[in-house]
Amino acid sequence: MIRKSMIFLSLAGMIVLGIGCGSPSKSNPPPQAPPQAPANLGIAPGDRQISLAWSPSTGADGYYLYYYNTGTVIQGNRQFLAKTTSTTYTHSSLTNGVLYEYFISAYNDYGSSTETEEMGVPSSITTISVPGGVTLTWTAVTAPTIPAGYTIFYDSNSGSGQTTSTASTCTVTVPTPGPCTLTITTDIPNYPPDIRVGSEITTTIKP
Repeated sequence: MIRKSMIFLSLAGMIVLGIGCGSPSKSNPPPQAPPQAPANLGIAPGDRQISLAWSPSTGADGYYLYYYNTGTVIQGNRQFLAKTTSTTYTHSSLTNGVLYEYFISAYNDYGSSTETEEMGVPSSITTISVPGGVTLTWTAVTAPTIPAGYTIFYDSNSGSGQTTSTASTCTVTVPTPGPCTLTITTDIPNYPPDIRVGSEITTTIKP
């Protein structure tokens, strides 16, 4: 936590007293607390770049941006992207066809807010094992727009594949038991098809 230093100046040999019947008036200092979390983090994919924008946070001096992608970073090991005082940022020099996820927190002298994940990403994913596969359920995406559906990719010891769903649930059949990584992507109208927006989860396929 960063604390502001305060310097008190006094006149040598003098004591200054408040004179009067009432108590000296005091101004209310600003609250010493971290800022609120950013809201409405939206994304706009383009050719090898993704533009981000969010609503200003009350009490924020600036923002920290983080990301991870399925090509180089394991989920949970987010990479630092930028520190900015703006409410927009463009992440460039990306690879088309790779899943990217973004997180943002606001900061001030008293700390950082909780992180906010981008809108348009499936969340609260649950898995239920079924013979030869897994049933996925997630919270339906409603912003920035209602998607046309979802594409679910799987990658396992037996290979990879994909399926689609118009609802927020899907059963994926995987040929061979064992570890399996599933990626649920949002099919948002007018988004370039070669840049995916979604969430990733790892599970174990049972016989």
